Amino acid sequence: MSPYISWLNAWESAAFGPDSFYGEFGKGGSNPYNHFDTAVKSDPDLAAKLFPYLQEACVKSGSPSNFLILDAGGSDGSLINELKTLISQNKLNWKTQIFDVSSGDVRKIPIREQFGVVIAHELLDDIPLSVVEYDEDMTARTVLVDPDTGHEILGEPISQAESEWLQNWWPPTVAHARREIGITRDHAWSKLTQVFQTGRAIAVDYSNSREQRSLGTFDAGTLTGFQRGKSVRPIPNGTVNITAHVALDSCAYAASAVRPDTTATQFIESPSDVNDFSWLIQDLRLQQ
Repeated sequence: MSPYISWLNAWESAAFGPDSFYGEFGKGGSNPYNHFDTAVKSDPDLAAKLFPYLQEACVKSGSPSNFLILDAGGSDGSLINELKTLISQNKLNWKTQIFDVSSGDVRKIPIREQFGVVIAHELLDDIPLSVVEYDEDMTARTVLVDPDTGHEILGEPISQAESEWLQNWWPPTVAHARREIGITRDHAWSKLTQVFQTGRAIAVDYSNSREQRSLGTFDAGTLTGFQRGKSVRPIPNGTVNITAHVALDSCAYAASAVRPDTTATQFIESPSDVNDFSWLIQDLRLQQ
């Protein structure tokens, strides 16, 4: 039996399956968050930069008493703890909550509240996706990987849905160009925008734009791995944190289709020194 499976299935198993990177202990070590740094550590002012957007969302929601800040995929809790300090200093009675991999599947958050802000900080880049490559005939084929070694081969042509996503968000350029198909991230983000009836959804993540993707800037793909704080070859064996850049523009479009009451969408280049970092902010039924 061939050891090769799709990157989507291999990544899913390596990240969230039994004995996975984010498992109870994980092959990657006792604490998976020891293997990588997020922008919370590289930018100590991140919470302060986010806070005005939370305040604005509360005001535009009518300043309700039951306003909740939800940190989705909250890693070690550093961001929410810093936000708690700011909330206290400003004498606000907001509630805060973390929902991470120890709480359940971050793609299926069961929380449904009336008012609040959900923050997905370096969450979407961890959501497994399909990796494809164009062959000599410019046919996009699924990249298959051996989870034990990381060796890859090309598989069958991609599905119609995947082909349509590529045409819309990452069109073909040259033979052997690689692509990461963001359908799973679109679904995850759309779910997050449904957590609150009224409020705001904020994604902070490594990202690239359709213009950059169309120019071939990322034709080598963005799939990478982190282990013990260093960038390593992405091998989906459960010992490595695997990530890939997020097509936030595609996420925003998908969420707006699910939430036609989205009243505003903003893309902001991250006010930090982290390369390829962007913010996506979507307002949900907020007064404009």
